[in-house]
Amino acid sequence: MPQIDYSTASIQERKRRANELLSNLFQILEPKQKIDNPLDFLANELCKKIFDPGEESYLKNTKFADYRDALLEIVKITYRENRQKALTESLADMPEDDIFAIFQNMQKLNQRLTYLDKNHKTINKKVIDSYFSLYPEISNFFERVTLQLFGLKRILDGESITYSQLKLSKLSDYVNSLKTRPFFSELVQPMNITVRNAIVHGGNAVNPITRTIKFTDKRASVTMSYEDFIQATRELASATYVISHLDSAIKCIFINFIRSLPN
Repeated sequence: MPQIDYSTASIQERKRRANELLSNLFQILEPKQKIDNPLDFLANELCKKIFDPGEESYLKNTKFADYRDALLEIVKITYRENRQKALTESLADMPEDDIFAIFQNMQKLNQRLTYLDKNHKTINKKVIDSYFSLYPEISNFFERVTLQLFGLKRILDGESITYSQLKLSKLSDYVNSLKTRPFFSELVQPMNITVRNAIVHGGNAVNPITRTIKFTDKRASVTMSYEDFIQATRELASATYVISHLDSAIKCIFINFIRSLPN
């Protein structure tokens, strides 16, 4: 078995080669843009969405920072246990149609989520109906992106899993599974399956007098005020936003590790 040289000189050479490779790549992709430090540029591009969401102002009034920190802890655990390669391999059989569907779903949803930025002076039935429309859409995207998180959790639990096997799971199954492990549980907590099912299947009853909504599905019922439902929708959108950036967070931490190496 060949010996790996972990000396300072070897680390410096790896960092130099990474910068050189990225410089050549950026010259091809962005010939008109001068990039002095490719590693810094790449780190900023990968990390800014997870650390500084910018325009998505609705995130500011949610537990976005808690969701982000939970995701970063998950990524750190993944690196500590050296399971990032296993995650990539588990998704190797993911069909291109599924990848395209996720991207298309994200593009469409991003346009709709601007509604969450609105500060309604009066929360009436029209506003609630708009949130009724949004909640299932956010839930559907949550279901797609959380599947990868579920796969990672099973890998960290010592299992070997493929994307095809993951797709056989129901949303309720993997949400309940993710709730059993720290940090994963924080990210899926905003997903209320009863609320999602009730809206999809017409089990939501609005009471304009008490300004409450009763959500009922086959297994349970839950009652929320108008304000609580709006906040619950925003929290779900916030957690979904963070989960959708799992891949970027993995690459962000890796690039920052390379940047931290001595010159």
